[in-house]
Amino acid sequence: MGRLIDVARYAAGVRSQQLQREMMNFQRDINREVNQIVKKLDKLPEQFTKRRRNILLRKASKIFVSTVQANVPISDRPHKRYNQDGKVVATYLPKNLYNSIQSMKFRKSDAVFVGPKITRKKLSVYGASTKTTDPYYAWMVENGTKHIAPRSYMRKGFESGKFLALHALREGVERIVKQYERKYGKK
Repeated sequence: MGRLIDVARYAAGVRSQQLQREMMNFQRDINREVNQIVKKLDKLPEQFTKRRRNILLRKASKIFVSTVQANVPISDRPHKRYNQDGKVVATYLPKNLYNSIQSMKFRKSDAVFVGPKITRKKLSVYGASTKTTDPYYAWMVENGTKHIAPRSYMRKGFESGKFLALHALREGVERIVKQYERKYGKK
């Protein structure tokens, strides 16, 4: 029996390494295209583009949020989390993980991130709205455990939304360049 568990753990580790490699390749491709877009914006003055860049990134992140949410598995019933004594610590309503997928901007970074957002409040029921979510189990759903197979909602959402987001970024950059040319003349 111990040998079977070791084999299952090894298979889960190999599977997560393959997923990591695939995500790294996808990120490299996306970064290459985003860098081309950013080069166009770098030719323009900073005061003209900073606010507009943030608006563009927010718009693209909303596309990712909707594609990731479309791939999130939704349960039929509430689930509970227990402490060591067997008492119910928290109840997770259906759509808790769905509601937790949001775009986030952090103070120390110019980037916009998409993923599960945790509520800082300690509640007994999570998932009633987008402001009360606790997706502590998000990584278990994404990567799987020894008991359940992975349901790669983030990877699938990324794959299905990357071209839409890049298209929105390209259109936005072209619009910004045209606005700059109209306002300050062609350079």
